[in-house]
Amino acid sequence: WPASALLLTVATLGGAGHTVLTVRTSKGDLVLDNRTGAIRNWSRTSYRYFARQSQSENGKWTRIRT
Repeated sequence: WPASALLLTVATLGGAGHTVLTVRTSKGDLVLDNRTGAIRNWSRTSYRYFARQSQSENGKWTRIRT
């Protein structure tokens, strides 16, 4: 994947914070997580997503509303 498609994403699970890598693809956003060996669609994880790096504005973060 190109570097521009890789975004750090902040999430929580059971009240504990965790950072995952989100990949923006034409088939949806995928999550790469060091806690699992799987690459999953973001909606198939147990995380509650909070914020991620902006894809269009370097150095900015975007709040995720779920």
